Amino acid sequence: MMFKERLLEQIENKNTPLCLGIDPHMVNLPPFFEDYKRRCGMRAFLKSWALSLIRVASNHLPAVKFQSSFFEALGSDVYSLLPELVKEASQRNLVTILDVKRCDIASTMKAYGWSAFEEIKADAMTVIPYMGLDVFRPLYEWMRKGHGVYSVFLSSNPSGFEKLSASIENKKMVTEHFHEDLFLELKAEGLSKALGIVVGSSSYLKKEMVLKPLSEEFPFLLPGLGFQGGEISREFLSLISRKSGHLFPVSRSVSALGDFSLVEKLFEIESFESYEEFVSQRVEFYKKAFLDLFLEIS
Repeated sequence: MMFKERLLEQIENKNTPLCLGIDPHMVNLPPFFEDYKRRCGMRAFLKSWALSLIRVASNHLPAVKFQSSFFEALGSDVYSLLPELVKEASQRNLVTILDVKRCDIASTMKAYGWSAFEEIKADAMTVIPYMGLDVFRPLYEWMRKGHGVYSVFLSSNPSGFEKLSASIENKKMVTEHFHEDLFLELKAEGLSKALGIVVGSSSYLKKEMVLKPLSEEFPFLLPGLGFQGGEISREFLSLISRKSGHLFPVSRSVSALGDFSLVEKLFEIESFESYEEFVSQRVEFYKKAFLDLFLEIS
């Protein structure tokens, strides 16, 4: 089964395109979390915290996305958790995305692919395409086995969007020039269903006319909702389809770590059980917003 086919299956099963981002922002931790971390250590705390998110996600959502940098920043002991967490999520039938945004020469990309798919055993990884086809070709062997690769097409940060969307020859955007050879080669290799596109949700709204044809072929990963300022609205109606494969990741606005607007509510948490109840409520809030859009389509 190709990556897009499995993704479509899980989105259909869970009836939502919402994806939970697992990004351990270690700021403004509530007293219960700080006490647990002090007594048991950072690794034990992060494992319990992440497993709480995975349990909630498995009941409601099709996918989880691990932001590798936050695990890396907390040291090798914490980073070594990633294979365990990905395994737990996979056993709970969640699609697992490793957000690493790799970009390098072919030999290095092969090593990155081995790390993501053989060691951590994620279903998909993110890459940056700006070193050409050498970024992707070493990953084809895993793409043929059902893994996915998400390529950054238009980022949500303003300076990135400005550069990537700039027009050059033939009035095409910079990012289109970097991707056009990739799209052709993947089609020839029979691997189009193994590619996803990263498009910031705000960037999609600015370039919808250009992006709509791509959205009909490739599943999009659309960060930017929640803490980053994006909202679920009717403007995304063309993307909100159970058969599209598109995912909208939300992290801080659900887990509350790093979202200062939710600090007071976090300080009411007294156990991981009560934390899971809180996260479930946040997931249901976003899931309902998507469901309301589904009903508009139906």
